Amino acid sequence: MEYDVVSIGNANIDIVVYVKKVPEADEAIEAFDYAMSPGGSASNFAVSAQLMGAKACFVGCVGEDYFGEMVLSGFRSAGVSVEYVKFSKKPTGIVFIIVGEEGVRRMIAYRGANLDLEPGDLRGELFDKTKIVHVASVRIGIALKASVEASRRGLKFSYDPGFSATERGIEALKPILSRTHVLYLNTRELANLVGVDDPLAAEKILPYGPKIIVVKLGSRGSFIVTKYEKIHVPPYRPMKVVDTTGAGDVFAAAFTIGLLEGYSLHDSALLGSIAAGIKISGKGARSNIPDRRRVFEVFEKVKRKLESEIRLF
Repeated sequence: MEYDVVSIGNANIDIVVYVKKVPEADEAIEAFDYAMSPGGSASNFAVSAQLMGAKACFVGCVGEDYFGEMVLSGFRSAGVSVEYVKFSKKPTGIVFIIVGEEGVRRMIAYRGANLDLEPGDLRGELFDKTKIVHVASVRIGIALKASVEASRRGLKFSYDPGFSATERGIEALKPILSRTHVLYLNTRELANLVGVDDPLAAEKILPYGPKIIVVKLGSRGSFIVTKYEKIHVPPYRPMKVVDTTGAGDVFAAAFTIGLLEGYSLHDSALLGSIAAGIKISGKGARSNIPDRRRVFEVFEKVKRKLESEIRLF
């Protein structure tokens, strides 16, 4: 099968509890709601890309257990290929998430089977079948292997390194960044790489190779830096923020599909904002990921208003 997007990274089960307040040490509180669903940054990206109309394939590792079957079922129901999913004797990864009233999260991750994904699992034939390779929150060796294989074939490579990888510093990521087309960071990850969390400072990363740097700003939207421009893209705000889990992954998927289909940088970013804004109005990482029809329906309604809020630097 041929794909538009191959997404490489973690597959988890997210166990989310919703609380009025986050407990202090030794304090017990009651949650007013909960959700359990498949998650993981690269997993969410793959599902969102598929729902946006792309043919997506996920590459990762799950356990031979009930949660592993739940993960695979989630992919299949969305139409995402699991042809290259690896099975492990370790339990499927789990992420425990506490969500406060404003949708702000605190997370604890048990990686489990995710740790059994190795660079050697990324077979060359996989890269012969796609147009874009996206890697999120994996060990540096895996990201490097994916970037090399993508570069050899002239494929677009997008990279969402995650906090742990950026803690290693920019020099450790240099071989990957030199092959990266789009780099996704939040402000904490940006600070790990350049010393400050000011989105304007992302331009310091451009000499390392990325063509487009997207700094995810949460409720403040996103900041995009290229060699030629710096733009602040406004968020699309839902009536109520319920849960921000997976919002950055959904933004990245819609942004990627916009670029793949020839939309401008600005319009692709607006598609990302809208997709993420719709997603955060519902619970969990997956339950409220919008499909293509819904995203473009909103895009046509609010494009002019959001365009007026774009700021050039």
